[in-house]
Amino acid sequence: MPTYDYRCPTCGDFSELRPIARRDDPAICPDCGQSAARALVAAPGLAGGSTDGGASHGASCACCGPVKLAGRASGGGWSR
Repeated sequence: MPTYDYRCPTCGDFSELRPIARRDDPAICPDCGQSAARALVAAPGLAGGSTDGGASHGASCACCGPVKLAGRASGGGWSR
C-alpha cells in the first residue's frame, strides 16, 4: 500500500498508509482527530533543471529549487 500526504488545518502535514482506492478520501489527523484533505504536490521536474532555457525562478520554484513533499522531513529524503 502506498503512503499519501494529508494536511490538517490545525496540526499541519502528516502521512498515512492506505489503499489506492481511498487516496482522495479525507484522513483523520493522528494528533487532533480532525478531518484532513489530501495534500497534492506537483511532480518534480525532469533532468534536475529549469524548463525555460536556464532562467531561475528562485528557491521556492518546483522546477528550479529543491522540492519538499508535504509530510516529509527535509534534508534526508528524496532530492534532485
